[in-house]
Amino acid sequence: MMSCDDFLKILVEQGGGRDDATKAAFEEHRRACEDCEKIVPAYGEYERAMSSPENPRENDPVKAKVMAYARDRIAREQLAEEIGKLTRRPGTSTVRRLAMAALVAAGFAIGLLVGQNMRTTELRPPPEPITLSPSRNHLDAAKALKALGDESWRKHAETVVADPGASPLEKEEARTLLRR
Repeated sequence: MMSCDDFLKILVEQGGGRDDATKAAFEEHRRACEDCEKIVPAYGEYERAMSSPENPRENDPVKAKVMAYARDRIAREQLAEEIGKLTRRPGTSTVRRLAMAALVAAGFAIGLLVGQNMRTTELRPPPEPITLSPSRNHLDAAKALKALGDESWRKHAETVVADPGASPLEKEEARTLLRR
């Protein structure tokens, strides 16, 4: 028995078969397969439509609207191009090029000056970093916790007073905080 793929190939390429054996197998498959039975008249309609295509109607409203839109669009683009030509100042591109060249030259000159100043400037090591003592951290914590109403502030202030590495100013500040 013929497959559906072979049936379609014979339908399209041979119009149903050239020799008697192929025509018989084609007709046998057509009677046995419901889908292929429906394809034959549809393909016949397609063939007729392709052999004599209809001319489009002269008064087709869709075609008229599409053509009117296309003409309007082309006219607008031509008008915009004409306006652009009339409003363009001559020599604008030359002025822009000169301005760009001047900016590049100025940047180059500034770069040379900065580079020369950097060569003559004495290089110094960076300043020593400022380190806060642990007692300073405790003092700041005591102030913040006291402002929040947390009772652990007192422990931090007492740590500063007892710290031998704390400065006299930090110790006095902690004592004042404890007296309040």
